[in-house]
Amino acid sequence: MIKIKLVESGFHTLYPYKKAINEFKEIGVEIILPENKTDSFDIALVDHQSFSNKKVSLEQSTEDGLNLLSKINGDYILVDGQDSPSVIGTFEVFKESNALLMLKHCMWKDRNLYNQGWIGGRYYWGTDWDNFDEYKYQPQDFDKYSDRIKLSGTNWLGVNDVQWMDYQNIPKLFDVSAMFGTTHGECHEHGLKPSQDYYYDRHRKPVMDIIKESPYMIAKLHNGKKVPVEMYYQYMKQSKVILAPYGYGEI
Repeated sequence: MIKIKLVESGFHTLYPYKKAINEFKEIGVEIILPENKTDSFDIALVDHQSFSNKKVSLEQSTEDGLNLLSKINGDYILVDGQDSPSVIGTFEVFKESNALLMLKHCMWKDRNLYNQGWIGGRYYWGTDWDNFDEYKYQPQDFDKYSDRIKLSGTNWLGVNDVQWMDYQNIPKLFDVSAMFGTTHGECHEHGLKPSQDYYYDRHRKPVMDIIKESPYMIAKLHNGKKVPVEMYYQYMKQSKVILAPYGYGEI
């Protein structure tokens, strides 16, 4: 029996392994859950949320991540579960660590793109920004380590079980649900400028501007502030049409 230890501090990244714990056992793989503090394992899978902190500088995040990994007694593989092809914050730890591999949920098919500098390391955000050379992100020596970066085969967005509901008998009080956030406060990834929310708002705010001028009954957030999850789903269930602009505009 091969023993795989999960090391995580988040939810999405390693959830597929926990969800399939019985299927793994049938083929001779024992998944050891994070709450089990044992050091008896063959390989550890480490969630990027454990070794990368976007709220601090890239240098501090890398130092803290390497410190965490130094405490793992045994072989380990890093799992970058960001819902973006960017390797910002994880590549720096990977290349300085003793990790066997780094797995990513999504990557650019053309890996040459990683050798170019992009805003936030995201190709779809481009290079159009004042002082771009100062703010761009470009992983150093990517080609040297690229052959040890593999696709994980799991999907950050596809881990939750679908909750089917009976929508037919729910009264439709709203024409449109627009329960998505806009105009967030600035959110800087590893201190990198510009704020991520510039791109977040750039494709969501125009949708909201159109909605505000419409004659329809709209369910929306007040000033973009979150509401209790029960209210969030209830308003969507009571709407005829649901608008949900995706992510940061990458699609």
